Amino acid sequence: MSEGIENATVQQLKDFYKTWYRLDNMAIVVVGDFDDEVLENSLKSIFYIA
Repeated sequence: MSEGIENATVQQLKDFYKTWYRLDNMAIVVVGDFDDEVLENSLKSIFYIA
């Protein structure tokens, strides 16, 4: 796999980034014992979620 990265052109890397690093492809995973409302409000304030 590293061979692909090492041989990739700058344009290929930019295209990969634009294709995959988008908000609709991201997720937040939280594991543990926590208060749902407090965690949700904290995440909304940190990530500016409406």
